[in-house]
Order: sequence, then structure tokens, then C-alpha cells
Amino acid sequence: MEKLQLGKSDLYVSPVGLGCMGFSHASGDPTADDEAIEMLRAAHEIGYDFYDTAEAYVGVKPDGTISYNEEGYAKAKALLDLLDAMANEKGCTKAQLSLAWMINKEPHIIPIPGTRKLHRLKENFGAASVPMTAEEIALIDAKLDTMDFDVFGGHAAK
Repeated sequence: MEKLQLGKSDLYVSPVGLGCMGFSHASGDPTADDEAIEMLRAAHEIGYDFYDTAEAYVGVKPDGTISYNEEGYAKAKALLDLLDAMANEKGCTKAQLSLAWMINKEPHIIPIPGTRKLHRLKENFGAASVPMTAEEIALIDAKLDTMDFDVFGGHAAK
């Protein structure tokens, strides 16, 4: 599997990382030590070599609420329909397609999804094998450009 350069450093890492925050607190009760160790060993065997072990990030909304409206729902549904069609065409999941979009969008983007499930760990890593053309990336970008987002920290996504 091709390694990606991490920023401007001389470090090269797997094209998908593993977010480990959920092992300690971010997904409810902490994962038992033996289960977390088993997941980390499995990740290493699969080929992961980039692990995000941060315990917290700055700028998380304190109330954790999400606002829905009909216009936002329609735009989100249009995006999900596009992702469904593209994923079906490529024989992958929408999650893999989303990760592949990030991996193929810019060479310096390395997604770091977290999981506590072995099948998701394997699925996420498989995203690095999903090819995407510049046209497919542009198509997803165009759909995203029609949507308004509130991003943690108060910065607009556009």
C-alpha cells in the first residue's frame, strides 16, 4: 500500500489513520484495555501506522445540538443519493467512498476515523483502494458547495 507524506515532514504513513479517542471516552464508556489492545494490534496487522491519540479538541459545541430544516434535508438527501450511486458503481460503502474522497482530494489529507469494531476498521482501511477521478471528486465538491455547514469552532465550511 502506498504511503502518504505527513505534511512537509519526512514521515510517510498509511493513507487512512485510526482515531483512538473513542477507546477512552468519546463513544460512551471507555473500551476495556484488552479490547483496545486487540483493536490496535489488528490495526497494525491490517497496515495502519498513523494513530490519533488526542483526548480532546478545541472548539467542540457545548450543547452538541444539530439544527435540521427542510431545505438542509433536501440538500443532504441529494448528496447522499449521489454518494449511494457512486458507491454502488464502485462496489464500496458510502463510508469508504467518503474516505476515498478525502484521500484523493489532496495529497496531504489523511482521514483518521475512529471505530471500536473490527469490521469497520477493515472497511475504513479499504477506502485507500477505492479509485476516484478528478471529475468524481469535483462532483462531490459541487454538491457540498450547495450546502451550508456549521463547523465546530465557528468557522464556516465555505
